[in-house]
Amino acid sequence: MALDEKTSRGLAIALLVVGIPLTLYGLYSFGSNFFSSEDEFFANPRGSMDRTMQSAFIGMACLFVGSILSSNGLARLKRQRPGRAHYSGQLVSPEQKPDDK
Repeated sequence: MALDEKTSRGLAIALLVVGIPLTLYGLYSFGSNFFSSEDEFFANPRGSMDRTMQSAFIGMACLFVGSILSSNGLARLKRQRPGRAHYSGQLVSPEQKPDDK
């Protein structure tokens, strides 16, 4: 099922709008575990470890899903305008030889 250009562009933007914040939240949720205080851990070790493991799992899941969504959205946006930013160098045909200096 092929989508028309307007629908495909809207889907790509929606994937990016959802994927990028989800990735950032996952990075925050996973990374915040490395900066937790020791006092919190020693006050309630069992509860602190449960909360840390839960936050790490949710963070990794959000990172995974968000990165897949945003990479698919970016790929769809790039497919909208092929050839626009593929090559910035000069193309040389096989018959031509580069200038020797």
